[in-house]
Amino acid sequence: MVNVRSPSGRLDFRSKVRSQKLPYGPEVSRWVWMLFFLGVIVILAGPLMEPATWQLITRGFWFGAGQEPPIDTRLAPPDKELDAEVVVFIPVESQAWASKILPAGFRQEPVLSRQQLELIQDDSLFRRAEREVWSRLLELLQETEESELQKRSEGLVTYGQLFRQSAAYRGRLVTVRGQLRRAEQVPMPSNSWGQQYYYQTWLQPVDQPSNPIQIYCLHLPEGFPLGLRIQEEVEVTGFYFKRVAYMAQDGLRTAPTLVAKTVRWLPRPKLRPDTPPLTGLPLVLVLVATAGLGIATAVVLYYRVGAKERAEVPQGLDFSSWQFAGQPPSAGLKETEVPQTSAESTSTASAPEDKPGSSDNSADLGLAP
Repeated sequence: MVNVRSPSGRLDFRSKVRSQKLPYGPEVSRWVWMLFFLGVIVILAGPLMEPATWQLITRGFWFGAGQEPPIDTRLAPPDKELDAEVVVFIPVESQAWASKILPAGFRQEPVLSRQQLELIQDDSLFRRAEREVWSRLLELLQETEESELQKRSEGLVTYGQLFRQSAAYRGRLVTVRGQLRRAEQVPMPSNSWGQQYYYQTWLQPVDQPSNPIQIYCLHLPEGFPLGLRIQEEVEVTGFYFKRVAYMAQDGLRTAPTLVAKTVRWLPRPKLRPDTPPLTGLPLVLVLVATAGLGIATAVVLYYRVGAKERAEVPQGLDFSSWQFAGQPPSAGLKETEVPQTSAESTSTASAPEDKPGSSDNSADLGLAP
């Protein structure tokens, strides 16, 4: 028998390899992870409270669901055979759609006569022959209430409809929706009601965010921001005029152009009041308080888990007080002896001793009478 006793005479069942005890229990580990995720939520709470973040998310889902491929609005070089005084460009996209006729059912007739419509030329700058037609549309907008204009509108149209069916929509009231990215005050042509300025705006439509729509407005809502970098959600009802050529960063392009009375401003909801950001000493105090609370929580949980009773393996067993059959109470176990049970002692005492020549084979085989 292998000696497994300790120097004190007890059997030692402890492992000879030291186990690395974790400084915290499983409950503390769970709480640490909870504090970590809580910190992540606190960090992300600021950006998520901004309306622009949710606006970007919603617009991203909308674009992914129904956005059509970008339309090529570049202008091809003019035909050399054309008269030098008449400069007309042909959009690259229109060349591919020239043989396609897109049907469109309209509720109202154009407000312009046939002769006036023929004076308007797509994919060019504002021409002198179009000034009278332009002034006529401005006069109609000035005389008509915005609510009446909305009733006569052909409804909400997309960028692709205006771009590919420019002649069909010319002179008709249409409604577009998107984000106004630019608005500035510009001089207005001479008119009978004495207005000197109106507003040139650029709309980023929801279905073609990379291709803008140019809109001239007689008025803007009170408090509407002006500038070259704005982001305001609007819905506009106005007369479609034509595709106007303009100079973009990568060259000449063309954009659908409308003239409207005003825009319906959709202000972004404020999710929280405008408060100054937390900086300086208040920010330091908040961070210190948060860190202290986390450390205190971890320490309390650690000691609560350590104070619980756990079932542990005993360090050793003391057999010195055990009494076996056939031994006096004072008899102890030797270090290398194996104690015998009472059954083994009885069988040993009752067994006869074998003597030479006294063995009886018949008795051993069970043949004795």
